[in-house]
Amino acid sequence: MLYSDTDSLSMSLTDELDNLVKPEMRESWAENKFKWFVRDDSPEEMRCPGKFKSEYTTYTGAYIGISPKCYILQDESQTKLSAKGVPRSADLNYQMFVDGCYKGESKITRTFAQINYSRLTNSMVTRSVNKKCINSCYLKFFMHTNLNLLSPLKIDNKLL
Repeated sequence: MLYSDTDSLSMSLTDELDNLVKPEMRESWAENKFKWFVRDDSPEEMRCPGKFKSEYTTYTGAYIGISPKCYILQDESQTKLSAKGVPRSADLNYQMFVDGCYKGESKITRTFAQINYSRLTNSMVTRSVNKKCINSCYLKFFMHTNLNLLSPLKIDNKLL
């Protein structure tokens, strides 16, 4: 599991999902799979609430998840990114996410026009807002040999 939210998840798999089901569970999987996943990309299936729908598939891609709702998935031909509260016009890219993770002093910010209601003028106004797009202040982790356990990365007993 790379990432999960209330209505989405990102997984890194070594094969197609059907091929990863244990042999003793394949019959149950076949009976129940389409209760959870869409059958095809027909409008009826894609609009069915509660079913998982594939939004991004890659066999050679890279993923960086900095925090909840702040991640990027990318391969040679496509990019999917999320940075909560940041408009798509921010033009963020993979290298910026790398810098956000590994260059602690690097702060990725952008200035946006934001439309708000002004009580003072009783009208809509446009304001210029400077917003941090990718937070660079996250702990780095050491992955243990079992690939399931993470510990905060420390040098000389100080968190990085």
